[in-house]
Amino acid sequence: HPDLYALDLLAAVLGGGKASRLYQIVKERGQLAYEIEGSHNTPRLAGELFVSLNTDEDKLDRARELVLAVLEQAKLDKPTEKELDRAKRMVKTQHVFAQMTAEQAANTIGSDWLNAGDLDFSRKYLEAVQAVSGEEVLRAARKYLLADRLNQALLLPEENSRKPASQAASATGPG
Repeated sequence: HPDLYALDLLAAVLGGGKASRLYQIVKERGQLAYEIEGSHNTPRLAGELFVSLNTDEDKLDRARELVLAVLEQAKLDKPTEKELDRAKRMVKTQHVFAQMTAEQAANTIGSDWLNAGDLDFSRKYLEAVQAVSGEEVLRAARKYLLADRLNQALLLPEENSRKPASQAASATGPG
């Protein structure tokens, strides 16, 4: 997929960890979620970004509005150098930790073959991610974060339950 690497970094900038845009804006500043994250399924569902959050039912509408605002803003503002560097380090660190044991390394090789048809996909992937620019991430945001391609799923508690509501959404780009 031609935008695979930019999409992975976009997902990391938007929802990868406590320094991500979604975490900072929706959870920390807005106090509208218990948990929030963004991800991109590399490479099986390349082009499909996911945002997942857990919140109280009475905060759901405001949390959804704020998530959509963050996604819209991502189409206007390219990642800062700090955000891009953090995202690249995160991707590299996740890869290193996924290779800690012989079993994990073998699993990675098998996954590379099954998902990408390339036994050496992970090594090539890390090199390609490091070469992605902020402009490429911005271009991917503009291409894939489309309101008319948004899918939303809600998991709500049974009536009279006080458990938090969960929401998952994905957006797919052209195609």
